[in-house]
Amino acid sequence: MIVGVEARLLSGNKTGIGRYVFELLRNLENLLPKARFVLYSPWPFEWKYSSDRWHIRIDPLADLLSKGRSRWFTKNLWAILMLPRLVRVDRLDVFWATQAPFIPLVRDDNAGPPVVTTLHDLPHRVAPRTLRRVSLAGHLILESRLRHAHAIVTNSQGTAERLKTHLGLDATAVVNPGVSSEFAPKGATEIAECLRRYGVERPYLLAVASADKRKNLEALVKAFMDFCSLNSVHNLTLAIVGDVRQSKALRRVQRLLNRKEAASIRWLGFVADSDLPALYSGAEGLLFPSLYEGFGMPVLEARACGTPVLTSDLPETREAGENDAIYVTPTVEGIVSGIGQLLSQSKRPSVDRDRWSWRRSAEMMASVIEEVASGRRTLTG
Repeated sequence: MIVGVEARLLSGNKTGIGRYVFELLRNLENLLPKARFVLYSPWPFEWKYSSDRWHIRIDPLADLLSKGRSRWFTKNLWAILMLPRLVRVDRLDVFWATQAPFIPLVRDDNAGPPVVTTLHDLPHRVAPRTLRRVSLAGHLILESRLRHAHAIVTNSQGTAERLKTHLGLDATAVVNPGVSSEFAPKGATEIAECLRRYGVERPYLLAVASADKRKNLEALVKAFMDFCSLNSVHNLTLAIVGDVRQSKALRRVQRLLNRKEAASIRWLGFVADSDLPALYSGAEGLLFPSLYEGFGMPVLEARACGTPVLTSDLPETREAGENDAIYVTPTVEGIVSGIGQLLSQSKRPSVDRDRWSWRRSAEMMASVIEEVASGRRTLTG
């Protein structure tokens, strides 16, 4: 069996979805021992698995595409319009489109392989005001691509239910993120060394978020400043981990950070996965008050490190937080109240690692891939 994989998210700094794809692939290698994998990307990326079962296909126009790499539409348009010409020359048994609705046009002439796609969220349906107009329009147009898939996998039950509610489509399977063994409580020495490198002092609260509007950073920063002011707290730091690319949402947050009340807020930028467990472990708690999430991997990772969690009261984040998290309305007032509860609780969360294992998730993914490749599934819509 030859499995094609859209691998553009494996390049550069791997954030949530990129890490999801990477971890599943790492486990699929053992779960599909007779399969060969072809990874397609618009530009070169590092891949440490060098057996003859892995084949890397870089677009011949990689040099040209790399010039527009920082623009969000370059990789998305490549996946839809340019990737098919690479896929059609390979005799694939199945193709995994790793980020719906950016599904390559490989089936229109019935000559391409059957497609499995992963739907991580539906922001244009659930939280349209958090998207730019061009992004909103693009998602609305492209959602019809889901009907060209032979199987739709979601990363949460909440997203599966939203898929049914908004588009009338059934998810073939729910393949949750797992939690890697590296995410575990760290010792005092390792925590201290990590904090020294980033210039963070304890006690601190941690936030893990990009500059996307739906991450709700503006409300989070305001809430932290209000909490410290209302409670005369002067020794507590807020450390923010995440992408610092320019956006309107980020500019508003940066204006807040210029105020004197924000002196105890540190934006650390992108942090390597290897440092996240120590940052989680040293924190008094994780603040994750997003307006909408497809799942919420930081919530699960923080729990695995024994870190208390405050997050939004959403079906998807409740899947990640289970009974461990404090759930709030993602407003300034709701977050302020939640921070007080977070700092006063003594319970340290944990996770069932058998339940939240990448191998368990990959087993479900492998089953879907084999079913589609064998022709036992017809088109979704």
